[in-house]
Amino acid sequence: MHKEEITYTDYNGVQKTRTFYFALSKSDLMKLELKTPGGLTTYLEKIVNANDSPEIVDAFEKIILAAYGEKTADGERFVKSKEISDAFMQSAAYDQFFMELLTDTDKAINFVNNIVPQEEAQKQGDRDKPNVERVKEILAQRQQANNNANKVDTVNSTAKVVEDNNQ
Repeated sequence: MHKEEITYTDYNGVQKTRTFYFALSKSDLMKLELKTPGGLTTYLEKIVNANDSPEIVDAFEKIILAAYGEKTADGERFVKSKEISDAFMQSAAYDQFFMELLTDTDKAINFVNNIVPQEEAQKQGDRDKPNVERVKEILAQRQQANNNANKVDTVNSTAKVVEDNNQ
């Protein structure tokens, strides 16, 4: 289970810090893997290699919402439902957290690593389970692609400024 302290400003303009919980059970992982054509890991590789930003955002949102739940006070249950996920997604806390994960690859990798059951994270060769190490590699590749794109944009912008100054 991953515990995340999120500081956000609510819709009344009040800054708050709350604790949110995320976890994927073995059955959650299996559902994500089986409901994703070709498997979750293969799907993530495909969309990252295609640099398909809308699909990457959708996939990450799907993972976050599949992992989000509310822990009961006695610690016996981790309650997940569409209503609970929808309420979280409609909050300013979700917006803050989602943007952090999309802009900070290390945080995204840490999140993915911490939401899977530890015994599953250690089973890297099990063909029936998503490969957590591969998902982390995919996120790192995405960050590198973004860094390279930013460098190209900077070079192009500099070249345009030089060109404009020479005219």
